[in-house]
Amino acid sequence: MTMTATSSSGFRSAIPSNSLAVLYGLARECAQQRVIGDDVEIEIHAFDETNTHIRPGKPREAVWSFYPRYFFATLWKQSQWITLFLRLHLLYRKIKADPRRHEYTDLALTPVVEDEDESRELFSSKAAKAYLDQQKRFEKMRRGEPTLAGQTKEVSTVTR
Repeated sequence: MTMTATSSSGFRSAIPSNSLAVLYGLARECAQQRVIGDDVEIEIHAFDETNTHIRPGKPREAVWSFYPRYFFATLWKQSQWITLFLRLHLLYRKIKADPRRHEYTDLALTPVVEDEDESRELFSSKAAKAYLDQQKRFEKMRRGEPTLAGQTKEVSTVTR
């Protein structure tokens, strides 16, 4: 669904309102189901100002001043994006031409080792350890192994 709006400057734009509608619907459903809790009241106010700003009480801007300013602002933004692209492209070419580029490594690129959950500081909190235990149990379930000591694998079939 697309809606066309006119701003106070006379600029017309197509505003895709489906994203807002989806978020509004999800928020309403969460409020109705009380997903945060029974004691939490969710109040929703939706305003679609994506491309058209609501300016109540402001005078309409003259076309001869709006469009030149809009044009130069757009030109400035495009020049900033082009500058960023060129800087990143030059950096990419420099890295691509470096004969030693495959020798680079850091902690994020090192292979995962078996005892990583004990050796990394990231996994030292109670919540992180509980998460790791849960993931290990899930992995054992996927492989069909018992998840607790003495537990046997149970297979159930459903017939229709």
